[in-house]
Amino acid sequence: MSLFHLLNLQECLELYPKVEPYLPDAMRNPTLWASSINAFKIENGSVWLSDIRVGFRANIHVVTWGPHSSIKPERVVEYLMSLYNLQRLEALIPSDNYKACRLAEEMGFTYEGLLRKADKYEGKLVGLHVYSKIKEE
Repeated sequence: MSLFHLLNLQECLELYPKVEPYLPDAMRNPTLWASSINAFKIENGSVWLSDIRVGFRANIHVVTWGPHSSIKPERVVEYLMSLYNLQRLEALIPSDNYKACRLAEEMGFTYEGLLRKADKYEGKLVGLHVYSKIKEE
């Protein structure tokens, strides 16, 4: 098995219980979620991409990241950007998820700003921090 293992639909559905608390209300359907993403199993963690536009951009979502992972976060970003020939990788992070913001910064993402009341989580409107990684950076 390679360092990055692309999950099939069944494996995505098995991952769903771990990610469900972090999903916006519109994505809280296991089949809809699993069929609309590309998820990768990585040593001690998992990452998924949505809104993939090959050759242009995608959204990255880090679901889990083990504290003892030997894989550096920036290596994951490089791999995914290369795999899909992405010019831009975005992370949209709920405004109260400080750990995810810190991880995005560790992965080399640049903070771009806050989208106020941009998504709905658990019935409440929340802001989304926007982070991006540009191919040339």
